Amino acid sequence: MRKIFILAKREYNAAVRTKGFIIGLVLAPVFMGGSLIVFAIFKDKVDLSEKRIAIIDHSRVMAEYLSEVVENRNKSEIYNQEKGVQIRPFYYIDIIEPDTTDPYQQRLDLSNKVRNKQLHAFVEIGPEVVHPGPDPEKSRI
Repeated sequence: MRKIFILAKREYNAAVRTKGFIIGLVLAPVFMGGSLIVFAIFKDKVDLSEKRIAIIDHSRVMAEYLSEVVENRNKSEIYNQEKGVQIRPFYYIDIIEPDTTDPYQQRLDLSNKVRNKQLHAFVEIGPEVVHPGPDPEKSRI
């Protein structure tokens, strides 16, 4: 048993005395502390550019509600009341009529607008999203 402990101690000392172990021992806390510093520096850096979101609403109910919510948010939550400085981006909602003839082409066009930075995002709301039926595809967002 004594020989096992001697061997384990020798192997431990051989591993601890390597350059890789010492460098890892020093750099791990440096990287952890550095990540905290980077987080503290960038936590208040918010993209304040206007965000345009397109909504395709098959239910004909949700888009108007979302538009009202975004309007209220834009009026009350994007400015710091004490400093009068914008702290969050404006969101604009574009309500788009669903294309019943070729919905895939409509999604492709909107995806291309997102890629070209004309839109921030688009949302497609299913026809049964408010009262889901047996078909889960119709109640998706």
